[in-house]
Amino acid sequence: MNTTLMFRLPGGTERVINTKSTTVVTDIIEELCNVIGVNSVNEREEFSLYCIVEGETFTVPLAKDHYILDVTTGTNTHIE
Repeated sequence: MNTTLMFRLPGGTERVINTKSTTVVTDIIEELCNVIGVNSVNEREEFSLYCIVEGETFTVPLAKDHYILDVTTGTNTHIE
């Protein structure tokens, strides 16, 4: 199962990333770091992914081992 999801980087830049049922948060962070040229493992560890639900006030960082489709299934979300 492949799904295309939209991810928003700081500053409003959007990026489409193809995901699979086995894609975890760490995979998305690595892909986005490749896009912005972050190659150092230490620097990549500083990045996190948030699921922002329209109308919700609070967000928390997603655990790096969570399956991305589990997080987004059933919600109308934008991920930053």
